[in-house]
Amino acid sequence: MADVSANTGREGCQCLIQILSAPQIAVIYDKKYEYEASYGWQGCKSYDVNRAPLCEPHSKLELNDDQPPDFCTSEWCYVNKSACTTAAYMPSAFFDDGVFYSYETCNSTDTFTKCYENGACKERVHSIYAGPICAFVMIVL
Repeated sequence: MADVSANTGREGCQCLIQILSAPQIAVIYDKKYEYEASYGWQGCKSYDVNRAPLCEPHSKLELNDDQPPDFCTSEWCYVNKSACTTAAYMPSAFFDDGVFYSYETCNSTDTFTKCYENGACKERVHSIYAGPICAFVMIVL
């Protein structure tokens, strides 16, 4: 296993460390979410713990599956794809600005990409925000 020192990622695929001044706007399934400026830019961290919409706990919504997906607690960071030769990376699903992320550089398994691409994450978001289906009958006299 490659060395991950000081939470900056593997040698040959270091995390990009940047200080942004404004919050980032993530577009997830056509809805906008405001994420802090440091999201993804401060080395290997679990950025998604309890984060809406994908990692928000279901328990407060009284759904059966109250466990967020595995990736919600996994460490990852943004990387420079041109300089990343020792770990897998993917283009950001939320930000359309040439940003690439890597779980592998932080010694985590990328379960996010599959969830997002196969629709499982979208189903989770829909179940959280659509709420239970309610039916009612209106009687007109």
